[in-house]
Amino acid sequence: MAQEQARITRGRMIVTVHNAHNQSFVDYFDSKKETDSLFNIRFFSVDQMQEILGKVARKVTIIPVGKGKKTHEDWLIRHGLHNPLLINGMFKLSGQRYLERSERLMCIAEL
Repeated sequence: MAQEQARITRGRMIVTVHNAHNQSFVDYFDSKKETDSLFNIRFFSVDQMQEILGKVARKVTIIPVGKGKKTHEDWLIRHGLHNPLLINGMFKLSGQRYLERSERLMCIAEL
């Protein structure tokens, strides 16, 4: 599956995982998993994803997304500013600023 994604996306693989740096999110899932197995999931750190994807990729970019950044993403889209270059620029400018508040880590592996 990874090879097919890399072929279709011209040598890139995009993986989104739950963010281990957001402690309140981890705690919430920990409290819920006792009564609902749907919440029994794995969270990943930036270092873990760099290590995992670094085995097959020449470059790995990790961007925190969701919740903490969602207000910025939604604002741009609501105002008709959904050009991919603009959204990409917003991600680059904000960098890791929302690491501890974002729900997920979007990992872009260049193969």
